[in-house]
Amino acid sequence: MFQSNKAQTSLEFVVMIAILILLSFFFISSIYKTFDSTYALHKIKSRTLEVLSENDSGAIVSKINYVTTDNNITMDMILKVQDPSDYVPVLSDYINEINEIKHRTVFSDVSLSISYIN
Repeated sequence: MFQSNKAQTSLEFVVMIAILILLSFFFISSIYKTFDSTYALHKIKSRTLEVLSENDSGAIVSKINYVTTDNNITMDMILKVQDPSDYVPVLSDYINEINEIKHRTVFSDVSLSISYIN
C-alpha cells in the first residue's frame, strides 16, 4: 500500500511538471514569436540543402539573416559558392515553402533574397 501511494505521488509530480513545461513553452513562443521565425528559417534552410544535394552542388549556406516586423518576415540567405559551375538555388525553388510559411505561421508577407559570395 505504501509503494502505491508513493508511485502515484511521483506520477502526479511528473504530470504537473510536464504541464508546466508545455504551458511555459507556448507562453514564451506566443510572446516572442520565436516558433514562427524558427519554423520559417528551418523550411528555407531545409529546402536549400535539398536543392543543393539534388543537383550535386558544392555551394554552402553561409548564413541566413532575417528581420520580422508585425506579420512580415524578410530573409536574406547568403550562399558561399566555390566553383562557378555549381548549381545555386533560385527563388522559384522556394514557391511551395514560402506558401507553406504563410499558411502555417503568423507571417502574411514572406520575402526571400539570395546572395552569393566566393
